[in-house]
Amino acid sequence: MYIIGSLFALLSYLVLVELIQPEDKRLQIIEESLGTGVKYLGKSKGLYVFAMPYGEHVDTDGIQKLLRGFLGQHVEVTFDKYLYIKVYDFELGNRYYMVKARKDNSRVIVGRGYEGKVYHDFTKYPHMLVAGHTGYGKTEFIKSLIPQLEGEIVLIDMKAGDDYPLVTANNVEEAERALREAASEIGQRRKEHLFVIIDEAAELLPPEYLKTRQEKEPYLKCQEYIHKIARMGRSSKIHLIYATQYPTANVVPGQIKQNCETRIVFRLPTQIGSGVALDESGAEHLPAGVYGRAIYKNDRKVLMHTYLWKGEDWYAKIRVKKDTGRTDIIDIG
Repeated sequence: MYIIGSLFALLSYLVLVELIQPEDKRLQIIEESLGTGVKYLGKSKGLYVFAMPYGEHVDTDGIQKLLRGFLGQHVEVTFDKYLYIKVYDFELGNRYYMVKARKDNSRVIVGRGYEGKVYHDFTKYPHMLVAGHTGYGKTEFIKSLIPQLEGEIVLIDMKAGDDYPLVTANNVEEAERALREAASEIGQRRKEHLFVIIDEAAELLPPEYLKTRQEKEPYLKCQEYIHKIARMGRSSKIHLIYATQYPTANVVPGQIKQNCETRIVFRLPTQIGSGVALDESGAEHLPAGVYGRAIYKNDRKVLMHTYLWKGEDWYAKIRVKKDTGRTDIIDIG
C-alpha cells in the first residue's frame, strides 16, 4: 500500500508540475504576448488555458493573429470564462479530393480544417453566401456541394461559361423564370428540399447601360424573387446559395446578408470586400495563390481548405429549362 501511495503522490506531483511550470519556449512566447495580468492555468487536452483579468475585453481574433505572427504556426483562440489557445504543428494541404458523396442536408462536407472535415447543416442554417476573387475555387466548391444535396436544384450560372454540365438558366430571362417558379413554391408543403444556387449574382443586377424601367424589369424581378427566397424560403425547405466574386453592397444587399447566416469566403483583394462578405476583415489575408483556402463562418469561424470533386458521377436532380424536375446523372470526373 505504501508503494502504491507513493506512486500516486509522485504522479500527482508530476501532473501539478505540468500545470504550473512553463514547459517550453512556445509557452514563454505566448505568455509574453498576452502580457501581465494573465495567469497560466495549465494544459488541457492540448490547449493552453489562461485566466484573464476580470472585466477585460478579450479580442480572440487579435490574439490569434498576434500569436500566429510570433510562433509562425496556425493558432486557434477561443474564450469561454477562460482563454483557450491551441497551436498546431502542421499546415493544411493545398489539395483535398472528394470521390464519393453521401446525400445528407444536415451533414454536408464543405472543407477540411485543422480538426478534420468541416460539415454544414442546411437544416439549421438554410442559406449560404459564397464569395471569393476569381480563380480561388468558388465554382469548384459549388461543384463539390451539389452531389451531396438531397433534393431538387435550381442552378443559375451567369458566367456564360461551361463550368457545369447542366444548368437551369444562364441568362437573365431564364433566371427570372426559374426564380419566379421557385419563389412561387414558398408556403407550399414540400416533400423534398429545393436548393437555389446562383453562381455570379452580380450578373443579375441591371447593367448601367440600361436606362428604362422596362429594360431593367427582368433583373429587378430576379432581385425581388431572390430576396423573397432569402426571407421566407426556410419554412418551405427552400435554400439559397448565393455566390459572387464581387462582394459589394450592391451585389450583397442587406436582405441577403441578414438571411445568409453562413458565409464561405475565399481570398478577396480588399478589406472592404471582406467586410461585406464576412462582416469583418480576414479574407484579404488568406494566402495569395492558394486555390481553395477559405473561411467558414456562422456561429463559429473555421479556416479550412475546400474539396475538389473527383467522383466518377455527378448525381444531381437539376431543374432544366423545359423538363422541370428531371433527374440527370452526369459524369464530370
